[in-house]
Amino acid sequence: MVLTIMRNSSKLGVDDWLPARIKYELELKGWSLRQLSLANGYGEWAMKETLRKHWPACEKIIAEVIGVTPDEIWPSRYVNGEPIHPVRTHRRGPHRSKADVGDTGKSA
Repeated sequence: MVLTIMRNSSKLGVDDWLPARIKYELELKGWSLRQLSLANGYGEWAMKETLRKHWPACEKIIAEVIGVTPDEIWPSRYVNGEPIHPVRTHRRGPHRSKADVGDTGKSA
């Protein structure tokens, strides 16, 4: 009987590292995904989202900590070392209230 083991979910490329390996490599360097997010000015879940979704800025941070290039970890997201579809470059900033954008939430 032959047992087939799927390496990655359908959302990950065939040669992309598994999320567990990425987390393990970060832990070897003394980092968690949450710590890495906060230390770089992102919301606490930013690096975790990067495991599922293409986010070049965060991918670069993760790769630098591990000691490789982003295209080594996520080859399906890069061509010739450049992101295929660059998205998500924002960092966490001060929270804006409705008053900051001119909406008090009250009807006239």
